[in-house]
Amino acid sequence: MANKQEQKLWKIGLTLSVGLCFYFSVQAWGISVGVTPTRLEITGAPGEVVNQYFDVVGGDKNSTRIISYLGDWDLDSNGRVRFLTEGENPRSATPWVKINPAEFPVAPGNKRRVQVSVTIPKDAKGEYWTMAYFEARSNSVLKTTGVNMAGRIANAIYVVVDNGVEKKGAITGVRGFFGYPKGFQGIIRFENRGNVRLFPRGRIEIKDHTGKLVTTIPIEPQTVFPGSFRILTVNKGMTLKKGEYVILAILDYGGERLVAGQTTLKVAD
Repeated sequence: MANKQEQKLWKIGLTLSVGLCFYFSVQAWGISVGVTPTRLEITGAPGEVVNQYFDVVGGDKNSTRIISYLGDWDLDSNGRVRFLTEGENPRSATPWVKINPAEFPVAPGNKRRVQVSVTIPKDAKGEYWTMAYFEARSNSVLKTTGVNMAGRIANAIYVVVDNGVEKKGAITGVRGFFGYPKGFQGIIRFENRGNVRLFPRGRIEIKDHTGKLVTTIPIEPQTVFPGSFRILTVNKGMTLKKGEYVILAILDYGGERLVAGQTTLKVAD
């Protein structure tokens, strides 16, 4: 039995919502369920079968029927989730993953453990991913419409194959803008040229024409999938005197070396 505090934490969303942590719950039309952990991070060798688990927790009022299935997804250049059709993601783990049971009831306040079995192909290298969906359907029918209502929960599954992992990244563009009253905006284009997720973080340095450091702006870590690029944007309210400046972007993505890129910025009166 889940305690009351756990149940309150799980009841935080409606229908399908998506974020980088991929922690979801559904609370709508009398349906109230939750899924934990926030996501599965699985590591295995080529040819290995790895089993992990999600826990599905029922609400405190109604029994719920759960239907589980998988689907492909990725992130666009601004970090927004894109739901893909079959075959669109070349690094999909969907064909390797099975969820058992695929359909099951969850009684109010009860927890049901669901097995996620991953069969890693012998020729796999790097990282692959899929999304596990848990569709919650109420066992009661709304009296006004006669419709059995449903909501959907999504949790990400990542599979890193412990073979041929490559971490490669590059800054392929830097731009700087300045204007009143918003101040400075920096835009960095970062490419993931490896075969696993990267999480670049770092800073932008603004230097005047003499090379003197004017300010440093932190760049928070972002997720970039292999074979894709990400537009990283930073903003800082500030003033700059008339003149020319050097904008230097420096990122640490977890590789052997930091990567950097720069541009110039001219500030007029």
